Amino acid sequence: MKRRITGFGALAGLIVTAGMLTAPTAGATGLGPGAAEGPVELSASGPAPLHAAGEPGSCTVSGGSLSWGVKESFRAYIGSAIAKGSWTPADGAAYETPNFIWTGSSGDLHTADGAGNVSFTGSVTFTAHGDVLNMMIANPTIEFSADGTARLLVDARSNDTTGALVIDEKQAELAAVSLPKPVAAETGTVSYTDLPLTLTEAGVPVFGSFYDAGVDLDPLTVSFDLECTPAETKVDAGDGASGGEDASEPTAAEAGGSGMPPWLPVVIGSAAVVAGGTTAAVVASRRKKNGTDASA
Repeated sequence: MKRRITGFGALAGLIVTAGMLTAPTAGATGLGPGAAEGPVELSASGPAPLHAAGEPGSCTVSGGSLSWGVKESFRAYIGSAIAKGSWTPADGAAYETPNFIWTGSSGDLHTADGAGNVSFTGSVTFTAHGDVLNMMIANPTIEFSADGTARLLVDARSNDTTGALVIDEKQAELAAVSLPKPVAAETGTVSYTDLPLTLTEAGVPVFGSFYDAGVDLDPLTVSFDLECTPAETKVDAGDGASGGEDASEPTAAEAGGSGMPPWLPVVIGSAAVVAGGTTAAVVASRRKKNGTDASA
């Protein structure tokens, strides 16, 4: 065992230039043995939701997939005659040359600025050198920020070149994601193809410190569906939204505070005019009649 660890430590530097090694054969990259010992504990659903489902001003992720090859030269090294390794997708992840595929998406975003998270489920375990090299990444999450930047988070567990565990963390930062433009958080499908990824300082332990920060990883392609609820807006009292009533019509209180319908004084006034006119006509008629009778 001691010789195997020592040998891997001497070969670790070859990983950086592993792209020049023989590409892995179909047998070397099959779903063979080499998974990490013990059960793989995965995050239930990535980061906690920012909103309740259907909350105004939020979008809920309803489906999608993430396609990513991790790093081509790393895969080539794992499948080489030197490393004699393999990789094992599990928990819903799959491998379609040259990319690993994650589905089972979830997450939510703000409609105002596109900030939020989109997570996917599944794990991939890489092993080589008799399990001295043992790296598991699972449940990738793209975290979108309001300023238009993004980063890739993963559940990670990995050994260093001596076989010692160096990281076992949920949703650890792995890489910076370069977006061509901020995400548009609106109902529909959001798609990005071949997004550039750069290994961050925080992500170096995920690869067992095989690579330095700033190294380019394979580009990432992601697509997800959004169902959005617009932010609440004030309703103008004069837009007829209250059921068709004329907002300019005075209320009973505005009509004098008497509790009478606003049209009642008009009716009463009109009736008074009519009644007054009728009385005057009757009196004039009687006077005329009386005058006639007297002259006779």
